[in-house]
Amino acid sequence: MRQFVKQHKNELHQRVFDELTDLFSALTDENANFLAQSFIGFQQNGATLFQLLSIDFQEFPWDQLYVSAMRHRFYLELEKHPDFLLYQFVQPILQANFNQSAQLSQDMFLKGDSVATICQKRGIRPGTLHDHLLEWAFVDPSFPFERILTNETLAQFELLPPDSWNYPYKELLGTSTFSFFELRLYQIKQKRGESC
Repeated sequence: MRQFVKQHKNELHQRVFDELTDLFSALTDENANFLAQSFIGFQQNGATLFQLLSIDFQEFPWDQLYVSAMRHRFYLELEKHPDFLLYQFVQPILQANFNQSAQLSQDMFLKGDSVATICQKRGIRPGTLHDHLLEWAFVDPSFPFERILTNETLAQFELLPPDSWNYPYKELLGTSTFSFFELRLYQIKQKRGESC
């Protein structure tokens, strides 16, 4: 942090102010006000997040979910501005956390653990693991598709239109039993022009 501040000391104050103004302007008033009222700084004593919660959200788990939702929307907006100093400051931290988690999922999968086993051992939701595996499949042509796409599932995919990515999942599913995750893996492999 000291190095970052030193590197941008001449522009930091105004840039951060301008960037926060842009980011908060893109959020709902509720979201922006909630976060802004928690700021602490020179001549500014912000409230704690618990103090800012409405009475409807002060019980577990709603207190944590509400605060997480407010922060999540802020970071989603920040991700749209990679040129912002604020983005450059937090990006390595966010990227490191994601990369470590995704890498751990990948390592466990390569060692033979099933999707269900990885979720159980790591205490993560299947959707999170699916995201890790889809990103891996998207960037790595050597992704082991055969570990997930069974012959039975592949037989169902043969009935799909060749441009299946142009159709809604529900329309493609019909009476089939494949999951959205399996469909996306199949489509990634199909988009590469590889036969399954």
